[in-house]
Amino acid sequence: MAKTITTIVYGDDIFGSRSVQLNICSALVFKREDESHLKEYTRSFKTPAVYVLLNKKTQEAYIGQTDDFQVRLQQHIAHKEFWEEAFAFTAKDGSISVTETKYLEAEVYQLADSVKHYKLTNSQIPQAPYIQEVQRVNADEFLELMKPLALFTGCDIFIKKGLHVKTVANKPQIAAEGSTSNTALEGRVRLMLNGNGPFKKNQFVHAFIKEYINKYPSVTIKELKERFPMSLLGKWGRWNLIEDDIAAAKKLREKGNTRHFLKDRDVLRSGDNVPFVVCSQWDKDNLPNILSLVEDEGWSYSVLNN
Repeated sequence: MAKTITTIVYGDDIFGSRSVQLNICSALVFKREDESHLKEYTRSFKTPAVYVLLNKKTQEAYIGQTDDFQVRLQQHIAHKEFWEEAFAFTAKDGSISVTETKYLEAEVYQLADSVKHYKLTNSQIPQAPYIQEVQRVNADEFLELMKPLALFTGCDIFIKKGLHVKTVANKPQIAAEGSTSNTALEGRVRLMLNGNGPFKKNQFVHAFIKEYINKYPSVTIKELKERFPMSLLGKWGRWNLIEDDIAAAKKLREKGNTRHFLKDRDVLRSGDNVPFVVCSQWDKDNLPNILSLVEDEGWSYSVLNN
């Protein structure tokens, strides 16, 4: 089903601070580097909101709620050093109350804790308040809008670690969340993508990104880095997943630490004609992050045992 997402960009960088709307859900992406513009960029977010502070390099996150995000963000700039981006979510029609944002804070924390892509820095685990059924239903509906909007804005805290395995050795298998899903990817398994393959785990990722470019031929290198952030790599996130500094990637190879697909035939190009290489560090723990994106595209995959 088609959806309309409206984006208002502050400044010249389309991936900088911006506000995004999906239905009644409004999201604000605020870059810490825009501190001097805080009041200007957050003037429509002096409302009850649930928010996430992120540092994608150190993979740290903080989840909170407030009745006035502008004021709370000023406090976090003054007292929390770790974060680089803030993502706030509120209802543009004012239909989300403080009680509901407290409920959402607890729900978002539980989701993020189950995914475990980020170290949560909250000193206390948020607890859901008593909430009437009509409020809970309203908050749950809001959360279902919030999750895809978060991913659209680059807040990848909701990316599932679970894996839906369609077939294993050509036999149906029911896959569960967590370790059971990861177990399905242990060893020398091979994967099919849209009927093509089989691929090794890291080759599967390369093939997926290549197909992604074919589907979106105008996608820029910035958009690719936004869609495929290094946080998807999990413990291997010391390197860029999408690396357009090929010379730097080759230096790693010279030290005996090949981390990207470096053969000429494996170099890809973005829609704005920037050559780049894809990280090759994929295993049973981080590959489910890519499979989640495959499912987002509506594509099919299967896992085959040797």
